[in-house]
Amino acid sequence: MSEPQPSVLIYATPAEYTKGGPWRKEDLLITTRSMSLPNRCIKCNKPANGFSVKKRYLYTPEWTNALVVATFIFWPLLPFVMVIFYVLGKSARLEIGLCTDHRRVRIHGYFFYLPLVLVSLAGILIALIGPASERISSPLALVVCGVAFVVMVAAFIGFVYSTSLLQPQRIDKSHGRFRGACDAYLDELPEFPS
Repeated sequence: MSEPQPSVLIYATPAEYTKGGPWRKEDLLITTRSMSLPNRCIKCNKPANGFSVKKRYLYTPEWTNALVVATFIFWPLLPFVMVIFYVLGKSARLEIGLCTDHRRVRIHGYFFYLPLVLVSLAGILIALIGPASERISSPLALVVCGVAFVVMVAAFIGFVYSTSLLQPQRIDKSHGRFRGACDAYLDELPEFPS
């Protein structure tokens, strides 16, 4: 007499989905809230050769951006805004692989663009707070402020572009959804189960 066959589960519980990953859904990378990604570059899918960056991502709802602007206008709101970010914010910790080329771009951002932002900011402050006889009424101080401001904005954009790896689109209690992974990287991942 044959032995009874074990029954096959047709429905997999959601707990099964939190153990695996990463996954993809259209152009989104979906991960658990704490995970090491495959040993490939997130930007070009070349081998990362064991190099990875540990990064913590924070996500808050989009409407909280208005609170940040309100804090610049009315700074006593800062403690209130910090509490809201703490309560509503969700974070994910990822270990992300990078190839040699993209590692070099990231290092270039930290050692070139970030100091350029700081030097430009210092130039603006020196032009504004310089000796009393040469303050902002001086045409040279206005030119220095204008040039330093343009350089600072351009350097800040370069810094963000060169150091950004992934952009969180949503982080909930079990998964994070991110943009910024290249198509070749996403094509090698399984589809996220609905």
